[in-house]
Amino acid sequence: MSNTDIDTFAKISEEARKIAISSTERLHLSTRVYYRILRVARTIADIDRSPDVEVRHVLEALSYRGV
Repeated sequence: MSNTDIDTFAKISEEARKIAISSTERLHLSTRVYYRILRVARTIADIDRSPDVEVRHVLEALSYRGV
């Protein structure tokens, strides 16, 4: 999934996107890492059978980064 596809099709809640953005800014992570976190969060949401990526999915994805 490309970055554009993630922005278009991943169904990320506004609150989850804000958490992802603020976390990447606070931790000085790159845009590449930001999209990688969103990809992992979308996968976690799929496993959870959730139609939308929620804050808990983003936080779990961040936890796998070791941050």
